Amino acid sequence: MKTAKSALITVLVLLFTFGLLWAGGVVPTGMDDPGAVVQARKAAMHAIKMNMEDIKEKLKGKRLKAVQANAKAVDALARVLPPLYKEVHKEAYDGKGAFYKGAPAAEIEAISGKMSAAAQAMFAAAGSENQSDIAAGMGQVYQTCGMCHKKYQGKF
Repeated sequence: MKTAKSALITVLVLLFTFGLLWAGGVVPTGMDDPGAVVQARKAAMHAIKMNMEDIKEKLKGKRLKAVQANAKAVDALARVLPPLYKEVHKEAYDGKGAFYKGAPAAEIEAISGKMSAAAQAMFAAAGSENQSDIAAGMGQVYQTCGMCHKKYQGKF
């Protein structure tokens, strides 16, 4: 038992140390590479889409309180978007995303704020099990998606 506790403490200390090094920029994140930034953008967009699809299924199944987890995830992702769009990195897109026109950082920040607010409203509506307000929040999130995609990228 004593050996297991020692091993656990050692692992935790190593993880904590690695976390501090990564957070301090000692361990590279790759986010100075335009390709890595574009991949992070795509992953965030995909995660938002998957959460919204999951919310839709939960509404169909009348699992309204369960929507809170997805709403929190969408809120967190909305808050992560602005730093990912500080620079355009148009050259890092390939294929389908090659037509990305680049959005001004301030506009991304404003739209992300609207998405975050809509996700927070969905969270509250799910807490009170208000299906119509959850649906309204979904519409607001999708509207914010369209604000960028229609103007700067296209289909979402």
